[in-house]
Amino acid sequence: IFSDARRRRNRYCEIIMKLQNNCLSLALKSIFKHQVFRKSSRQCASKKKQTEFEVKSDGITGWYSRKLDSHPIITKSITSLLITASGDSLSQYIEAKREKHQFEWDKLRTSRFGFIGLVLVGPIVHIWYGSLSRLIKGVNASAVAQRVVIDQFIFAPVFVPTFMSGLWLLERKGTNELISSLKSEAPAAIMANWVLWIPAQVINFRFVPLKYQVLFSNFVGFTWNVYLSFTLHSVQKSSVL
Repeated sequence: IFSDARRRRNRYCEIIMKLQNNCLSLALKSIFKHQVFRKSSRQCASKKKQTEFEVKSDGITGWYSRKLDSHPIITKSITSLLITASGDSLSQYIEAKREKHQFEWDKLRTSRFGFIGLVLVGPIVHIWYGSLSRLIKGVNASAVAQRVVIDQFIFAPVFVPTFMSGLWLLERKGTNELISSLKSEAPAAIMANWVLWIPAQVINFRFVPLKYQVLFSNFVGFTWNVYLSFTLHSVQKSSVL
């Protein structure tokens, strides 16, 4: 009698254990399926957002981004032309308001600035940023600091006088006058360059993808070109006087 009762009790325990195991297995499967579903839903949502971004990017930004990939130097050069010329145009307007006379747009002066942006700023800065990114890889604090130091204390002291010289040569300044103007104006221009461009380049090298770095520097350069155009032509007016 006791052995039969013990067998029945053991059998009952086995059934209970099987039921518990089955319930646990079902619960784990349900949790796993739920997690897979959530992961799949997040991936679908992410793909949907990416698709929406790509659709939105089919406008002017998408077209511009594709041009940066297919024709980087031409695209950046034309962008530099437009922004450099716009900076000079605004500078002329500010000069007219400051001197309290009617604004008359000097198209030839603006075309000279635009030409420098097209043939000098766009191509040279594109090549320079690419070389700098290959020389110093990464976007950590050390890499960014090295890039900024090389850019501002090796490249800028050469590039700023080159820009000024190119513009003055287009204005048909003589060699002696050009050298004299560089000696008097280039140091101040380089100092002003550091004030604006050191913090700007920290942002550029740290956060901006390489193919957009020239575009970013062009927009910062809009302010720089307004200053440079105003300064260079103020010097020209004072030398004439």
